[in-house]
Amino acid sequence: MSKRIQRPSMTARYAALFFAVIMLLAAGLSFMLMQFATERFQTYELQNVQNSMTMAANDLENQYEVFTDIASQIKATYFYRPSVLRQDAYRDIEMLEDFTYFRNFSPILNDYFLLYPETNAERQKVYTSEGRTAYFSYYAGSKLHTDDDESSALLARLNSMAENDSIVIGQQVLLVFPIRFVSSGEAADKAVLGLIFHLRDLEARMRQIAPNLPDKITIELGNQPFGGVEEGSELLQYTGVHQGRDGHHSICVDSETGLVRLAAAVDQDKWSLLFTAMPWWLIAGMTLCLLVASVIAMGLSHAFMKPLRRLIKEHMPEETRFRDEFAQLEEIFSRLEQECDSSMQLLRGRLLLTILRGYYSESLMNRWGILHLTFDEPLYSVMILDTSAMTPENAEKLPPAVEALSDQAVRFYAVYVQDDRHVAVIAGFEGAVQREQALQRLQNLAEAWHTECFAGKACDSPQQLSISYMEAVTACLRSQKWQNEDLSDMHTFAALLVAAAERGDEEGIRQLCSQLMLQTEQGKAPRILLGNLAARLTTELGILANERHVMLDRQKLSMLLMMPSMELLLKEVCAVVRESFFLQADAPVSRVDETAQAIVEYVRENAFDADFDLSRIGERFGLSNDYISMMIKKVTGSAFKEYLTELRMLQASKLLKEHDEMTVNDVSLAVGYRKTSNFIKKFKERYGCTPAQYR
Repeated sequence: MSKRIQRPSMTARYAALFFAVIMLLAAGLSFMLMQFATERFQTYELQNVQNSMTMAANDLENQYEVFTDIASQIKATYFYRPSVLRQDAYRDIEMLEDFTYFRNFSPILNDYFLLYPETNAERQKVYTSEGRTAYFSYYAGSKLHTDDDESSALLARLNSMAENDSIVIGQQVLLVFPIRFVSSGEAADKAVLGLIFHLRDLEARMRQIAPNLPDKITIELGNQPFGGVEEGSELLQYTGVHQGRDGHHSICVDSETGLVRLAAAVDQDKWSLLFTAMPWWLIAGMTLCLLVASVIAMGLSHAFMKPLRRLIKEHMPEETRFRDEFAQLEEIFSRLEQECDSSMQLLRGRLLLTILRGYYSESLMNRWGILHLTFDEPLYSVMILDTSAMTPENAEKLPPAVEALSDQAVRFYAVYVQDDRHVAVIAGFEGAVQREQALQRLQNLAEAWHTECFAGKACDSPQQLSISYMEAVTACLRSQKWQNEDLSDMHTFAALLVAAAERGDEEGIRQLCSQLMLQTEQGKAPRILLGNLAARLTTELGILANERHVMLDRQKLSMLLMMPSMELLLKEVCAVVRESFFLQADAPVSRVDETAQAIVEYVRENAFDADFDLSRIGERFGLSNDYISMMIKKVTGSAFKEYLTELRMLQASKLLKEHDEMTVNDVSLAVGYRKTSNFIKKFKERYGCTPAQYR
């Protein structure tokens, strides 16, 4: 009887076929996923390299701006004029002491020197950053490691330079800034500033700022590449990421203003990159897991559930552990989500307060983009909801209610300012009609919450939100009797205080301060108004000092703006006034002092003439420029240029306040500036804002 042949059952064959199909589909899907993953991983790596190179380029541009600032300061300083150094043999000692001041300006700056052309090139000296003088040939040999011929060629090149340049010498880079000094009645004096830094220090700085930089990188500064790459080469022909053959990529990025360009060739084959990132045993393990996936599915599920059960055990009480595990996990994640939302709301409030205090910037908004705050509306206004009569719990519920009023026409952002007991609201809108709508909505909400609404003026830039915020807070505080009309008249207060100081009337000074303290309810003025009050008071004191030819301590005036309370502010103001305005009886006035006062008065009378300079004063009084500068500084405490700028800025601020019909260009011409851009730059340095914002 023949043996019966056993065939696999139909179920077994279908099961095997089903398993084979599933494995083939899994293999195909795995390949597609790995293909997609390698491309994404490659793009991510290249983007990281490009971002790192951009960060490094921006940092190098900042360092170059620091070098340019050093050159500008040396150019503008009196001590470095060659004509002055030649007049006095000991003047270079004073100059060298000041020359070492720039050593710590940049972390990559090793040494720097100042070179003045001389007729005898072999004896030409340099002033070094170590506060010494040396012959150029010796200095170049010790610092730049050049021989005599190379030093002579370098010296000739430096003496003939007419614009900024960079020179690569071995592993060191020499940045050269030609400086021209012009003295009255003489030919132009020339000098050359050289700054030395090592390429390894530059590379270390770049890798400190951006750790993901490629191993080899090319730097181009002002069309002058470092590292031997010729200008116009393939690497420097484009900006961005360029894919070449065999997986090679060329990356080229520019800094913000295009001054610095970095280029690098990166070997980023996507499969080799993935295999490099993933060890061989991981690839083998993935293949093994794919082959036995059907066998170990339950084991993986059990292993996956272990950390979740551990999470439930740690965060859920014992009496709830027999509930549905997925319901418990949902409860845990919901709790974590609420905590995360609370943290985000706190960060959002801090960011809004920072913007309201005048620190808005695009970089700040990009850094906190996860908070979804956008300021792209044509107009903005800050409005205040007074919560002084509400409990903190109820006041914290107001910001969500305010932001719920937002629509396509008006956008609201609100934050509760706990220290000042009010809710600050930033409203963005397109025009005056939308502003009235926004104000009406807030007023309706304020009536529902039994509070009041106060609005600041509209502004066309988020940088001006602090001004609108201050106006709204001022209106709110006036309603609360925090300040009255007498407090805003700082001119009268300053004039009375100075008059009392000139008389030596200590009792009068004390009464004036007490009266101001009473007007602010024992000096409890909010911080936002305290800074404004200090700024107006220092401005009025400066005007009174100029009228009386009195020199004020500028450092002490700057400290007034940082006083934390009204009491300390008035105490320091009284000290400055007593020190500066108290008149000594029968004080003899010398002829020198009379001349100095006459010079200062002449400067005040002609300060708004665009052609006014030291030479004109010298012709008027028959004195040298140096002596006139000394006399002006003796009386005013400032150099001629600084004092002239101060007079022009004070006059400009007065014209901006009192003459609305004058444009910024008209004010610029009226105070002695032919170029409006120079006037705006000086005004912003003095007051921290543009003339239009100040108005």
